Amino acid sequence: MLSSEKDRLVTEAMECWVDFQHSLSSDKRKYPIRQFRAFWEISKRYIDLTKSDPLIHKSIARVVNGLVDFLKLERKRVPRHVLREAERLECLLFGESEPDFEGERPPGPPSSNSLDPPMANCQDAGPLQENESPMALQVQYYAGRSSDQGPVRFHLKDRDFIVEELLDQWYGPDDVFFKVRADDGNLYILRHNLPLDKWSLESFRQTAR
Repeated sequence: MLSSEKDRLVTEAMECWVDFQHSLSSDKRKYPIRQFRAFWEISKRYIDLTKSDPLIHKSIARVVNGLVDFLKLERKRVPRHVLREAERLECLLFGESEPDFEGERPPGPPSSNSLDPPMANCQDAGPLQENESPMALQVQYYAGRSSDQGPVRFHLKDRDFIVEELLDQWYGPDDVFFKVRADDGNLYILRHNLPLDKWSLESFRQTAR
C-alpha cells in the first residue's frame, strides 16, 4: 500500500513538472508560480514519505538535482522565493541541512480553498494593534519591478510606511508573503494574493519603543 502511494506521488509530481515546463515556455511574460508550487508540494510529500528509504526514485532525483540552476537558465528573471523553495527542495531530497528562515512566520500560508477573512475599513479603524485581523492596504514597488520582488512602501490607516528591510519571503498556492521592517521600526507581514492582485496586512509586531 505504501509503495503504491509513493508511485502515485511520483506520477503526480512528473505531471506537475511537465505542466510547469509547458507554462514556462508558453508564456514568457508571466512566471508560472502556481504550477511550480503544485510540483513543489507533491515532491515535498514524496520526500516526507521516503525519508527512511535508501533509494530515491530516479525521475524525482533527475528533476530536483540541479533544479536551481535549471530555473536560472530557463529565465533571466526568476522570483526569489521560487529559487529559495527550489534550493530547499534540493536540500530536503539529498539530505543536506535545510536553509534557515529568519524570524517568525504565521502558522502556515492559507490553502487555495480557504476564504479570505473580511477586510477592515482602514478609514474608520483605530490605532494598529498586534495580532489584528488582516486588513486591506495599498502597496507600492519600483516601476518596472514585479510585485513579488518585494514592496518598497505601503499605505495603511491614513499613513505611509517605507520598507527599510525585507526580512523574509515565502509563498502559498495563491499568495506571496513578505516579512518587512518599516521606517517606524516595527515588523509587518504583508500578503499579496496573486490571482486577485490584492494586498493585505497579515500580522503586525511592535518592536520599536
